[in-house]
Amino acid sequence: MVQTVGIDHIVIHVYNLEEMKKFFLKGLGFPLHADYGKEFFVEVGEQTLGFSQGDTKNPNPTHIAIKVDNLEGIKERLTRTGYKVLKNNMVSGPEGVRVQLMP
Repeated sequence: MVQTVGIDHIVIHVYNLEEMKKFFLKGLGFPLHADYGKEFFVEVGEQTLGFSQGDTKNPNPTHIAIKVDNLEGIKERLTRTGYKVLKNNMVSGPEGVRVQLMP
């Protein structure tokens, strides 16, 4: 029987890779795991989240829920970086990528 431990990584194809880097590295403050030019990964706890240069302006999935240890601090940093935190701690990032901050 195979037992899952957790998510290792998720990769999302995006149109504007540089704007996505700004949102996740500067806005959310995630550590950079790796940058391969047309693809980069950020660390999310023990998992990684990757973004790859694509030709679509409608990336999937609909949102990513991320557990955080300092909800108010991250909300303040996002606001300072120019992003608006919406109802249910949802943040609309570049290209419609939505991130829900979970305490």
